[in-house]
This record gives sequence, C-alpha cells and structure tokens, in this order.
Amino acid sequence: MLVELSLLPPHIVQQILQIQQGRTVQFTHKGQIVANIVPAQSSYEMLMAMDYPDEVADIEEENFIRQSSLRMNEGMD
Repeated sequence: MLVELSLLPPHIVQQILQIQQGRTVQFTHKGQIVANIVPAQSSYEMLMAMDYPDEVADIEEENFIRQSSLRMNEGMD
C-alpha cells in the first residue's frame, strides 16, 4: 500500500517524518504494538545485514543496483 503523507492528519505526518531523522515510530492499539515503521535501507545496507556479509563486502552500491536492474530486465525479453 502506498500512502501520500499529505492525505494524513498533521500530527501523524509529524510522527512519520521523524523516521527521516533515523527514529523508529511504533503504532499501538489497545496497548499492543501493531506496527513499527523504521527508516528505509538502501540495497547496500540490506546486503550488508545478510548472514554472509564477507561475500558482498566489496560490492559498490551503485554497481550493484545497475547490475540488478540489468538482470531483471534480461528476464523480460
């Protein structure tokens, strides 16, 4: 689901914008956490968080994104 921030109430927008500052925002319902919103990770950060970071440590983010795009486009021929 994609939600345009301008459609949300201002107090919700302010909470969500804190994510850009690196904060995690939690939403609760009846005292139970129902959602965590965390800052988005780049492709490189996601790779480095994987179980085998040594295998991808020398990958440059820009090259990885470009190569990934090429591979995805090859399968569409």
